[in-house]
Amino acid sequence: MLAISDGAGSARHAREAAAAVTGAVTALFEQLAPRDFGMLSRERQVQALLNVCAACTAPLAQNSPADACATLLFFACDGEAAVYGHLGDGYLLALDDRGRVLWESLPDNTGDDPGRTVFTVSPDAPARLRICTAWGGDRPARVLLMSDGPCAMFRSRGGTLAATAAELLGYAAGGQLTSNEDLAAVLDQMTLLPSERSDDWSVAIWCRDGTDDGLPAAQECSMLAREMEKYAMNTEEKR
Repeated sequence: MLAISDGAGSARHAREAAAAVTGAVTALFEQLAPRDFGMLSRERQVQALLNVCAACTAPLAQNSPADACATLLFFACDGEAAVYGHLGDGYLLALDDRGRVLWESLPDNTGDDPGRTVFTVSPDAPARLRICTAWGGDRPARVLLMSDGPCAMFRSRGGTLAATAAELLGYAAGGQLTSNEDLAAVLDQMTLLPSERSDDWSVAIWCRDGTDDGLPAAQECSMLAREMEKYAMNTEEKR
């Protein structure tokens, strides 16, 4: 189970809303297996997801729904089915074991404004929530989820989001990424411009054959903190 949520920068409780949404969706799939979720109608799938999100963000949105704006990306898999979901900006890519695209979900922005998107509290969230269920042999071997922050770097490096995402998934499948620190180091090498880190970064990767369940719980690596360390080091050197 992977889940990412990015709170809107203008939202009063952006950080809390994002944490609440990821926690709620993770809890949902601890109660409801992906194979059972996949058997539901689209209407009931949407209702189940948005209801748990609404319940957890309601205390944060007592004054206004805009106080608890957060996007949602998730992936859940069991022995029979895999479920993907995406609402808002950000990006999701699922590949088979040969690197072929099984499902790709591009950022969903509002109209011609790349800075506006849709959130779990938005009135049009039910219509714009993307959900896909894969069964049996169609289940993925590699999955990447990310917030919109890394999108500029992904496009400039590979030409498309899919090209850079597939490159990262190839490293993970090959055993070159076994920790958050490994992933952060690779992203450091890929990111050439400080402006490419001007937004929140969240990246999550899963590989069927490259994940060691014996590893300790992953600790967050802040890409902003790593960028600030570079400036601190440069300042020290100039002194």
